[in-house]
Amino acid sequence: MISHRKKFSRRDAPLANIATRAGAGADMKAKIIITPKKAVLDPQGKTVQNALAHLGYQGIGAVHVGKYLEIDVEGDRETARRQLDEACHKFLSNPVIEDYRLEIE
Repeated sequence: MISHRKKFSRRDAPLANIATRAGAGADMKAKIIITPKKAVLDPQGKTVQNALAHLGYQGIGAVHVGKYLEIDVEGDRETARRQLDEACHKFLSNPVIEDYRLEIE
């Protein structure tokens, strides 16, 4: 079978111009928190909630399990925010079932 899929190159990535190289200093740090939407069933969160209750922890409400990312970025803050927001929406999260919060320090 012949694949006509284009090979992905780092130069093709929209973040390539703001991502830092290993050892290079970063101007800013982006923090991204991705969580399931409130209306979406979160089986992993429910499992954690049940485990905490079985271990004797009381008063535990709903638990939501998500992802946390830190990305070092260089360059203009607004360009970095725009490109990271696009990456979150297109790649890092699933906008159908997940919400994300992006902070740049």
